[in-house]
Amino acid sequence: MTACPFRRPSGSTAVQNGGGGAALKRTFTTKQNSIQITDDQIEDDRNTLNLKHLNEAILILTSPTNEAVQQGLTSLLIKEGPTNRYKYSCLDPLPESVTSCSHYAYLEDLYDMVKCENDIDINAFFDNLGQELIAASLNSRTERAFICLGGDLNEFLTTLDGVYDVLKYQENDRESEHETEAFVCTAINEKNLQLDFSTEKPAIAYLFVGSLKAIARILYNTQVEIELEQNSVDKRHFRYKIQLISSSKSNICSAPDNTSNNLQMGVSTFCKAFPWHFVLDYRLEFVQLGTGFMRLFGQFLTTCGASVATYFEFQRPRNITLSFDEIVKRANTPFLLSIKKFAKSEEFAAEDLKLKGQMVFCPESNSILFIGSPFIDGLEGLTGSGLFISDIPLHDATRDVILVGEQARAQDGLRRRMDKLKSSIEEGNRAVDKEREKNVSLLHLIFPPDIAKRLWLGELCIDIIIFLYTLPFRRLIRAGGFVTEERDQKCLPKGFPSHIPGTCHFLTDYKHSDLHEDAPIAQHIEAGLLDIGLKWDHTL
Repeated sequence: MTACPFRRPSGSTAVQNGGGGAALKRTFTTKQNSIQITDDQIEDDRNTLNLKHLNEAILILTSPTNEAVQQGLTSLLIKEGPTNRYKYSCLDPLPESVTSCSHYAYLEDLYDMVKCENDIDINAFFDNLGQELIAASLNSRTERAFICLGGDLNEFLTTLDGVYDVLKYQENDRESEHETEAFVCTAINEKNLQLDFSTEKPAIAYLFVGSLKAIARILYNTQVEIELEQNSVDKRHFRYKIQLISSSKSNICSAPDNTSNNLQMGVSTFCKAFPWHFVLDYRLEFVQLGTGFMRLFGQFLTTCGASVATYFEFQRPRNITLSFDEIVKRANTPFLLSIKKFAKSEEFAAEDLKLKGQMVFCPESNSILFIGSPFIDGLEGLTGSGLFISDIPLHDATRDVILVGEQARAQDGLRRRMDKLKSSIEEGNRAVDKEREKNVSLLHLIFPPDIAKRLWLGELCIDIIIFLYTLPFRRLIRAGGFVTEERDQKCLPKGFPSHIPGTCHFLTDYKHSDLHEDAPIAQHIEAGLLDIGLKWDHTL
């Protein structure tokens, strides 16, 4: 927006400028941002745990930075002492600083060097390095990020599977031939866990042994023994057999009674409470369906069969083999299912309706229970799939997601309208500024710069009026060309001396015969006054 060249400073601006630079800076900030962010709020944001911090913590396990690995290696070599300096002389070619080497595979180089040395046990070396890596990387926020995954190592590993899958899905939801990293944790019994880990980098797999030991010891006060095995066929697949040696956590809660007589709940009650559930037998055929699924395709079970593959496409986890054992194996991972169009001759509104939930293995009946809810965020998606709000149970957060999504869309529409109104106002202001520039240019063509400025600011040029008033009127008339208009003395500006007598004449126009008609009126007046022996005073 173009500023007026003669704009008078406003009172508020003068006060702020006089009050110091801080007040002026605060004024500018208020114009640019509607919400003021203080230093305390910024510090709170840094300390508040969020998804970004959780992702950074997990990346320490799956893709540690060069700086973190180098810091862990330095700490390890210091602990080894100078007696083993010759033993690790093979590491001398490594760069002393990796700060500027953003694309350098420091860990892979380290792995290749250690692998070629017969004097170094690669398993023990990376075990110790992983422990030093975690010890060096842990801080208050990272520790809270790890602990939020679970209350013990078992819960940590089982939750790591699902959380890591969700984080990867958010970063890149495109389908790929295989996943670069994946966790699958299975509890063998209370003391033994089995973790399957897939990665393209063997160094990460070896480093993960020590990282798990350090996390178990530092965060959960648990001592573990870990045995690492690499798949002979698929070199990307590693299996960790984890044995819990000791743990300070005591199970104060007794195990629930598994007898069905203590919980009298009928199938209809369960289906009403969880309308979007189903139970599969070992052949992956429906044994039980919730009321939501029954309303969508219950009438097709007799004609299309009861196989889950007929009605659902498994979109997450990616590339999962549709078998009972594979589904049980990924029970700690969120599942995303999409309803297929199985009745080709009829219009099926629920086609492509997505449902997100979890698979639960039921050992007492050797079956799988899926409990989920529609994966939608608005009323349009709900009604477009042939559903109603009443189809979402009260305990399901999907209701809130739908209503909040509608509210967010309404606010977004209001924001767009406000942006459009703001644009139209700015366009109008630009048009006004353009007209102002024309007026300024016109005043400069008619009057000297100082007089044009006073006119632009709204000041009456009293000096000019007084000057013309004191001229002998007859001399002006005889000169010719001066066009005057007689007016009442009430037309005189405020402050005009009341003791000066005479008739009030206002000069309305003047054209000098020697000048072109398009010449500025100031030149016409100056030439006319010179003709009658009067001098044009440019200082007025």
